Amino acid sequence: MDTQTTATTEQIIRLMESGLGLTFSQEQKQILMNDFEKPLLVNACAGSGKTTIVILMILVAISKGLVDSSEVLGVTFSNRSRLDMDKRYDKYIKELSDVGLNMRDTQPLFSTFHALFLHLLMTNDEYKNIEVLQSPSYFTRQLKTKITHPSDVCSINETLDQIFTLNNYMINQDLTEDCIYPIGYGNMNDEEVFEALSQCTRQEHEIGFYQDYIEVVTYYQELKIQNGLVDFNDMKILLLQSMKDKKYLKQYQDVMKQFKLVIIDEFQDIDKLQWKIISKLLSSETMSRLVVVGDDDQSVYSFR
Repeated sequence: MDTQTTATTEQIIRLMESGLGLTFSQEQKQILMNDFEKPLLVNACAGSGKTTIVILMILVAISKGLVDSSEVLGVTFSNRSRLDMDKRYDKYIKELSDVGLNMRDTQPLFSTFHALFLHLLMTNDEYKNIEVLQSPSYFTRQLKTKITHPSDVCSINETLDQIFTLNNYMINQDLTEDCIYPIGYGNMNDEEVFEALSQCTRQEHEIGFYQDYIEVVTYYQELKIQNGLVDFNDMKILLLQSMKDKKYLKQYQDVMKQFKLVIIDEFQDIDKLQWKIISKLLSSETMSRLVVVGDDDQSVYSFR
């Protein structure tokens, strides 16, 4: 059976149920009936099979001949989720071949945001040799020396965690331009800077915490530069900064233009910088059929 030219979406869905030994709910069938002519948001609760429906949507689009598998990008947040997508895709295409749904040998690209952004950055000669710092904890010993206002209720390590939780929030919410101070700090006095920082944290802190925040994060930036390292936040910031140059923006867009269908999993965890980057990189055609899947009640990265 040539599913690329003769099968209707309803027939493909029935073949999938038969080949995979599954019975889809009406909600799942409605999602799989998507015509991929407009953006789609799938709001799915925990345990409802979000990853399964992501892979099935991809397989429907390929089976209908809307895209080739090499034109599909699936983006998620953790390497564990990426591996799950890879394995499930391989498993499903093998099982579906027995009922006549024969997919092409090429594979969609399943990637984390971090891996995708790193790949794009390394196409830029300026960043082709960058090394990635997995966590600020690599510099814990040095950073501890910058905490001169220790808390009466928190350990030094807990204070460091709170400092980087605040820093991550500010970066991910696009509230800082230099990864340290709040936007517009040049026109603020110290008291106003500390007040602006306090608005970005859920916990109450003494002024000493914010003084230590500035010292710690400033030193952290210096340590990364000295050691030729970038962290995951740097990847986003460097991408956005370089995209202001039309030459690099086109370069990154040329890398991404192969993808005609993009599905973002765990969309509830996307931050403002990631969305800025994705929306600039994808063509208007791809954005017009973007699929996002998530659950508002299941945010892993609550600081976002």
